[in-house]
Amino acid sequence: MKIPFTLAFFAHVSKAMCAMLALTLFLASPGLAGQRGINSNVSIDGADYNQPFFGGIRGGERSNNAFTVPQEAIQEFQVIASGYSAEFGRSTGGIVNAITKSGTNSPQGSLFYVNRNKDWAERNAFGQTAAPTQQQWGGSIGGPIAQNRLFYFVAGEMQRLKNTRNVVFSLTGITPNADNAEAYNFFKGLEELFDATNDAEAILGRVDYQMPEGNRLAVRYSFSNNKALNSNATGNALSDTTISALSNNGTERDRTNTVVGEFTSPLRSNTLLEIRGQYSREERPRDANALLPLITGTVGNVGTVSFLGENIQQDWRAQLAANTTWVKANHSAKFGLEYNHVDASQQFGFDQFGTFQVFGTSQAMLEILSVGGPTANRFDSPRSVVQYRRQIGNLSTALSTDEVALFAQDNWRLTPTFTFNYGLRWEGAFNPTPEANNDAILNQLNGRTFPNRQRDRPDTDSESDESVRSTSRVCVESRFR
Repeated sequence: MKIPFTLAFFAHVSKAMCAMLALTLFLASPGLAGQRGINSNVSIDGADYNQPFFGGIRGGERSNNAFTVPQEAIQEFQVIASGYSAEFGRSTGGIVNAITKSGTNSPQGSLFYVNRNKDWAERNAFGQTAAPTQQQWGGSIGGPIAQNRLFYFVAGEMQRLKNTRNVVFSLTGITPNADNAEAYNFFKGLEELFDATNDAEAILGRVDYQMPEGNRLAVRYSFSNNKALNSNATGNALSDTTISALSNNGTERDRTNTVVGEFTSPLRSNTLLEIRGQYSREERPRDANALLPLITGTVGNVGTVSFLGENIQQDWRAQLAANTTWVKANHSAKFGLEYNHVDASQQFGFDQFGTFQVFGTSQAMLEILSVGGPTANRFDSPRSVVQYRRQIGNLSTALSTDEVALFAQDNWRLTPTFTFNYGLRWEGAFNPTPEANNDAILNQLNGRTFPNRQRDRPDTDSESDESVRSTSRVCVESRFR
């Protein structure tokens, strides 16, 4: 048996240019009808593909840098910028739906390879690397398991990106002396080369079963994984150098798993039933390279990034939808219902291990951080020179929601050139009642001794809640005086 393959090699010219529509409308959250991208409703094969916590598509902002679905798996796109029918909802922006490929009676496949090597590109006007080295490859294969009945399709894609950078602190023109040598040598010892990466893998598999009497069952599974080492420190990634130590960096990760099933049945010659269900799960850990207090200032940054720490966001979605289409004369009516359950949580906090921010010149910062010099007690400087901050509380957010929608619509073709579309849609979102109190923070403060030796005592006497809140507030503010 011969299998026809499409084979393509791309050198320096990105395959994305040959799939601009895919990148513009799918791999990044599309902004349509003048709305933000997170207001668009994105689906694959009619199944919801929105990120329920941050908005946008699965993968969130990470999807701007790494795919979650192989490009070779996409058959076509459907885009409705505005004026969509009652069938579509849950959006104030546009609608984007991607249709995946399926196997046929004729086996066929494809392969591609992209190499965007930084040595093949000129540096930009600022002398920076225009584009780090990135390799991307993938392919697909599909065909029959049983002629005219059972078909398979599989697609996969991988990406490897490496950007070599150098930690160089702002120490130019500074000569080490008795006042600054300790901090100067400390920062110098942290200067080093490192690789920032952005590696991704995605696979999609689909099986279609053509049953007797026109019934059809399709089951699809997709998986994606993205891991980007040393890729979340702030600053221009195109620059060869950074003033952030390796401890002031971390790993961005994202992993998705999705299972979708679809059943279609022609109940009569003019009536079609569609039932669709899915389960989708996503995990987005953000790992810090080190769990240390952050020291930041003109010289550079050392310690845990202010927005990192012990962070993770995860969610899962269960969806069930059914609709019926009925065609009669010049009417095409459609009605249906949809149910979505979303469970999402996030562990996140700024300055989880504390942040010392030092103001002033590089020379002044080195003197403050060194034993020698006029500042005897380094971190006891006035607030205008050194500030300390740390977020308290449980740092957790969790939600569980249920969404229900019903719709009915009709396309009434009055003349060959004029169609009247009308319909009605009802949506309901059932959200949990949020906790509106300060118990989590107060529990952290009760019984704690602060640096000024003041102690917040537990609420065991007759003091009112307002008294306890005032005591806690005074103690927190006194830390910075």
